[in-house]
This record gives sequence, structure tokens and C-alpha cells, in this order.
Amino acid sequence: MSKWLALFLIIIGAVFIAFPIYSSYKVNTVQANLENQWNNLNTAYASDEPDLLQQQPTVESANDQPNDKPDKTSDKQTESKVSLPRTAIGKITIDKIDLSAYIVKGVEAKDLKYAVGWFPDTSLPDQGSNMALAGHRSYTYGQFFNRLDELKNGDMITIETKKGIYRYKVYKKFVVKPTEVSVLNPSKKSELTLITCTPMYSSKNRLIVKAIKV
Repeated sequence: MSKWLALFLIIIGAVFIAFPIYSSYKVNTVQANLENQWNNLNTAYASDEPDLLQQQPTVESANDQPNDKPDKTSDKQTESKVSLPRTAIGKITIDKIDLSAYIVKGVEAKDLKYAVGWFPDTSLPDQGSNMALAGHRSYTYGQFFNRLDELKNGDMITIETKKGIYRYKVYKKFVVKPTEVSVLNPSKKSELTLITCTPMYSSKNRLIVKAIKV
């Protein structure tokens, strides 16, 4: 009996020793992933360019002459010229700045070209922590996070996913350096973090808008 008790105590002791090590490893891993995503965002902002959704792709005919007849292949040719966005995971609406845009997973340049991007290692609305989204200021007035700086405390933001509709109230707005990754950290309450570059047409700093779920 004492033999099994000793073995049990050894196992319990090993668990108590291993748990803090595992927890530390998990935290470090998540933080490293967040840092990589943050760096991807910095790269995307540094290579910011005019939004292509406002540019109609053109399809040239063989002799480069106008043609009034419908071109049955134009849709396929147009599709091949434009990289379509990834599958949307949700939608963001901010009435104050007339914003309605879809959200995709990822914050690399290809993700932010046609949508607002979600940091994959941050929370989703139903998970009760910090959901972080990034978007370009864009060269088109009102597109994506172009007017994010106009938000004030008390303004409402709506996030819609397959699991429901969630409303957030803005409570804080501030500017950080591109190296400041702490804005992605988990939170004890369900909140939303919106990130874009500032000033306009520059990737020098990051404009952060924080909102709490109501």
C-alpha cells in the first residue's frame, strides 16, 4: 500500500512541477506568435498602397479597340487579375464613421488589401477576452479604418459572426509605437482592439481604439 502511495505522491509532485513549466511555455509561445503577427502587420503597413477595390480591372481586346458586344470571358479574366479575399469570419460596422466591412483571418498585406484583418491568436467575441482587428487607413475616404481617428468615447461598434451579433462601446483611444505588442494581450473582460497606422499615409505609429462589450 505504501508503495502505491509513494508512487502516487511522486506523480502528483511531478505534475505540480511540470504545470508551471508548461504554463510558462504556453504563454511564451502565444506571445511569440502575437509578436510575429504584429511584425507582419508592420510589414503590411510599411507597404501600404492605394486600395485596389476602387480600381476597375480592365481587359484588353486583341486589337486594343473598344467593343460594345458583351465579352463572355471578361469575368474570368477579371477574376484572374484580382486576388480575391479570404473567406470572411465576420463583419464590422461602425455607424459613426459609416463603416461596414468584412473581417478575414490574418493581418498580412494580402489580408488587409481587401478587408479588415483579425489577429488569429487573439480572442473571438464569444470567447470573452481581447479581440484585435487591424485595417488600413486607405487612400479612399471612409474605407476600412480611414476615419478611425474620429471615434470618441461612447461611440458604438458592432461585430457580427456566425455565433451572433456583439456590440462594443469605445472607452479609450491612444497612439503607440510599431514595436508595442502589449495591445494584443488577453484581457479579463470581453473587449475589442482596433489598430491602424497613423498619421495618415504613414506607418510611423499605430492608432489604437479600445472598446468594451456591452
